Amino acid sequence: TVDMDGFAFYHAAQRLHRFCAVELSSFYLDLLKDRLYASRAGDPARRAAQQMLGEIFSVLVRLLAPYIPFTVEEAWGYASAGLKDGTGSVHLAAWPQPPQVADEATLASRWDRFMKLRDAVLKQLEVARQNGTIVSPLESHVTLEADGAWLKFLVSLEADLPELLNVSQVSSAPLSEGVTPTLSTDEGKLCVKVRKPDGLKCTRCWLVRPTVGRDPEHPALCDRCCDVVRG
Repeated sequence: TVDMDGFAFYHAAQRLHRFCAVELSSFYLDLLKDRLYASRAGDPARRAAQQMLGEIFSVLVRLLAPYIPFTVEEAWGYASAGLKDGTGSVHLAAWPQPPQVADEATLASRWDRFMKLRDAVLKQLEVARQNGTIVSPLESHVTLEADGAWLKFLVSLEADLPELLNVSQVSSAPLSEGVTPTLSTDEGKLCVKVRKPDGLKCTRCWLVRPTVGRDPEHPALCDRCCDVVRG
């Protein structure tokens, strides 16, 4: 918005393109695939993802309207009535404003720490793929050992780490003695290890889980996918 108000339209176009190609396509949409494709239709996490995708769409088409007016107008025509809020044309819709975020500084700090974690994990996944330890990141078990603030951070995200890192399994533990850290900061150390996961690959969600094969009715599915298929 600042770039557009200053008539620096090419800067705004570059930032929009980067957001779509980097933050959205190669990160956010990639980690959403599992819950969107494999979760139950009414699962709260899946519904939350759909809601957020709708809001992202609504903002993007309005921001892109000055650049590709006919394309966004066509896209707007396919939007739900709730997203359009009674506005027949995207060019008549209100210009999007940034939301008010509570404790924005703390959230930004956590986001920065997570991106450092993700970068460290991605590097080790690529090393493991190249040396033949794993075939793909999705078929891997990531062990995270840490101390200080890093360990507290991992504990706060523990249940969500497999999805956030786009791997099958993640375990976290205090940093062992004598271990060479993958990442060292003023607030602690982090060590990333990658190995093959325990269990078999689910033919529905493609995650490797120990529960695959336990259900005689669906021997190729994990426990979550068995529940979804039955439902």
